[in-house]
Amino acid sequence: MPPPPSPGPRRRILVDADLDLTIDGHPVAIRGDGERVTIAVDSAATATRLFRASRPGAQFVRAVTETLDVLGVDVEVTVGGRSVLAAGPSAQAGRIAKAVGLGAVEVTPPAEAKWAAVGLALLGGLALGLRR
Repeated sequence: MPPPPSPGPRRRILVDADLDLTIDGHPVAIRGDGERVTIAVDSAATATRLFRASRPGAQFVRAVTETLDVLGVDVEVTVGGRSVLAAGPSAQAGRIAKAVGLGAVEVTPPAEAKWAAVGLALLGGLALGLRR
């Protein structure tokens, strides 16, 4: 992957995306509208499969978040309609994300106790991918 664009004035792009796919029979919808891209999955298990399939390394994650910032595009991951992960210039990283060097990644576990593990699993999988 080529290096991200050099820092400088933020460029803006507008994204128009409408992609439906399946992972192990579960739906994944990718929608882009302007400055926001949303990746919607039906369950935490599908989200885990999606991120486990790519296992991004630290350099890749940082390059993507830097590129999103330069281009002014946000990416959001939703599970069952609730936002659990965001990356890009609007993301507000918490302490754990900052501790692993991801200032532009925000993890928001859903309010229900049974979903609390979703955010931790996503962040844990991302952190494990960074150790590569």
